[in-house]
Amino acid sequence: MSTIKSSAENLTLNADGANNDVIIQSNGSTKVTVDGQNSRVGIGTTAPAHNVEIVATASGSVNDTLQIRNNATASGTGSRIRFINSTDANSDTNGASIASIRTGDNNDLTFETENVEAMRIDATGAVTMPSQPAFLARPSSTQSNIAVGTLTTVVLGTEVFDNNADFSSNTFTAPVTGKYQLNLNLRTQSTPNMSYMWVRINTSNRTYTQICSMNRFASYDLDYWGYNLAVLADMDASDTADIKVYIGGGAAQIDIENSSTDFSGYLVC
Repeated sequence: MSTIKSSAENLTLNADGANNDVIIQSNGSTKVTVDGQNSRVGIGTTAPAHNVEIVATASGSVNDTLQIRNNATASGTGSRIRFINSTDANSDTNGASIASIRTGDNNDLTFETENVEAMRIDATGAVTMPSQPAFLARPSSTQSNIAVGTLTTVVLGTEVFDNNADFSSNTFTAPVTGKYQLNLNLRTQSTPNMSYMWVRINTSNRTYTQICSMNRFASYDLDYWGYNLAVLADMDASDTADIKVYIGGGAAQIDIENSSTDFSGYLVC
């Protein structure tokens, strides 16, 4: 054991040759320990349990244990902590990061995965997730003369938005396993005298159906009719969801009107 002392600063540096430890003391109290055997650094602890461990005792309060600061204050500047799983120390992929980014006079907290922003919390506490699966689609035009006695897919040719590019060819495909809120508004017009009609949110795991009997309107045709269906659906990764309709009886003259028909959904959890 070799010791270096500074009486002016009351500072002691001990080097343990046997264990390759370096211990920095001040006023008789250990402040920093470098565990040479395990390649660990401890601040506020003599036995660091991890590569770097900072220990403080602040009973009844929240202690600022670690601060990372960028002296620049211009909008767009900030401080970042990066987590990399790669032999390339400069890789922007194969990892994630947490950053504090200056926006005007405030700071946003952002989370990135694979060098792409996944979530942002602004100064008001509002949370945005630009890649969170969410979509809204509707027909580009009226789908006319739906066949009777046939399961028909509702054509949804216009994507109002599709955050994670999960909607295509009238179908939503779940990118990850989870619970998805799915919503349908569907309006028919030139509704004929028919026995019944049902609309269905059709997923890989199960179907969700609303049915309406038209027998009570047997004496006349309806100008229009509306259907609304909302479900919290369990979906596995790569499961699909689309909209089906079925007409029992009557003439093939019913239309699905485009301006009041839409299918939407988003990942809840």
